[in-house]
Amino acid sequence: LERIQNETMVEKDHKLSEMEKIVSQSKEMNDTSAQLINYLKERQQNESAELTKRVKELEDSIQSQQWTIKDLEYKRQQAEDSTKMLERIQNELRTEIVKKDHKLSEMENIVSQQISIQNEKSKCNGELN
Repeated sequence: LERIQNETMVEKDHKLSEMEKIVSQSKEMNDTSAQLINYLKERQQNESAELTKRVKELEDSIQSQQWTIKDLEYKRQQAEDSTKMLERIQNELRTEIVKKDHKLSEMENIVSQQISIQNEKSKCNGELN
């Protein structure tokens, strides 16, 4: 009976030793899993923060480009308005030039008539003398 009890105790000690190894390995695996989970969480948070930062940079860039586009549209409109104003002034100047050319032509005719009259007067005065 004692021999059986000793064998049983040896078997139980062996099984207990194996169970302790399994428990120890299980604890190590749990610790490793916990470390891996923490690492992955931290990595995900870092990547999320980086992506959030990049999205903000892109949004800022888009906003800046939109302001640049609005500024360019405003300047284009100003240039169009200036061009229209210059065309109007140019047309007014052309009209003035045509009017002045017409007046000049009239004055030339008057001067020409006066010269003719003077010539006739001189001729008449010459004949009278």
